[in-house]
Amino acid sequence: MMREVELAFVPYAGLIAGEWFVAVGICVSTYEIIAASDSASVTPRRDDMYIWYYTHVLTVLSFFAHSIYNACMKSYSGVVQEGQMRGTALGFPTANIPLHDATLSGIYIATANFDGVERPAAVYADTHRLLLEVHVLDYSGDLYGKEIVVTLIKHLRTGARFENDLQLRAAIAKDIADVRAHFSSQSGSSSRETPTKIMVFGTFDMVHQGHEDLFRQARSLASNPHLVVSLARDSSVARIKGAQARRSETERLALVRAHELVDEAVLGDVRGYMDHIRAVVPDIIALGYDQTGEYVDNLETDLREAGLTTRVVRLAAHKPEEYKTSKLLG
Repeated sequence: MMREVELAFVPYAGLIAGEWFVAVGICVSTYEIIAASDSASVTPRRDDMYIWYYTHVLTVLSFFAHSIYNACMKSYSGVVQEGQMRGTALGFPTANIPLHDATLSGIYIATANFDGVERPAAVYADTHRLLLEVHVLDYSGDLYGKEIVVTLIKHLRTGARFENDLQLRAAIAKDIADVRAHFSSQSGSSSRETPTKIMVFGTFDMVHQGHEDLFRQARSLASNPHLVVSLARDSSVARIKGAQARRSETERLALVRAHELVDEAVLGDVRGYMDHIRAVVPDIIALGYDQTGEYVDNLETDLREAGLTTRVVRLAAHKPEEYKTSKLLG
C-alpha cells in the first residue's frame, strides 16, 4: 500500500449568512493506493480535508484600496533652506527643500512631518528652481535648518502664470481651501460638526505676521472655526484715524478674502457697526489687544440688546514692537 498527499489552493467567493465573503482554501488530499497481486492498481481511496481562510469582501477591497493609495503617495525629505521670501510676502510662507524628482509638477495635497508631528500642507513643485515649496497649514514657527518629510497625497492642478499678485493670492487660497476640504473629509465626525462663527475687525491695509497671529488665535477658540473678518469702510477709517487708508476698501477686502486663514471677509457698516454683526450672527467676537474706540466700550451691551448671545474675548499681542501696520508702512 502506498500513501500520497497533495496540496491545492482553492479560491471561493459567495454569500454566507447574507454577506459576501471571499476565501482561499488549502485542500489536503490523501490517497491510499493498494497494489493487487497482478501489479494492477485498484481505484484509490481519497480523503480530502479543506482548510479555509475566510474574510469579508469589503476587507479585501479595503486592503487593495489602501495598498494602491499608499503606492501612489511619494515621500521626500530635506533640510529647509532659505528662499526668496516670496510666499511670506504673499501671506503664505513656505518651507523649501531640494527637489530631485523631475516627474513632479504643479500643486499637491500633502503632509509635512517634523518635530514628530504630521501636519496638513499644500506643496508646489518648482521644477525651474528645483524646490518643493511647502506651506504648512496653521503653522507659524521657524523651520529653517530643520529636516522635514513631505508626503504627496494628491495632485491638485498644474502650475500657472498670473497677471498680478491678487490673482496669485486667490489661486493659492483656493488651493489651500481644497487641502483643508480634503483633510476635513478624512477626519470623520469633525467635518460634520457645526462651524463656530468667529468675527474679528480691522482696517487691514496690509496683512502682516501680527494679523496672521490674530487670525490663528481667533481660529483656536473653536474646534471647527469659521473666521469672518470685518473690514472698516473707507469713510470709517478716515473718521477714526484722521487719514485715508493706503488701499481702498475694495482692495483691502480682496486682500483679506484671499488669505488662507480667512473663511469669509465682509465690509463693515458705513454708520455704526451692529447691522453687519446681526447679519453674520457670530458665536464669538475676538478683539485685538489694542482695539478700542466707538464700538468696543458698548459692544457687549449692544449685543444683548440685539438679542445675540455672542461671547466677546480679547486676544493677546504678537510682537507689537515689530508687527504694527503704522510702523511697517511708515
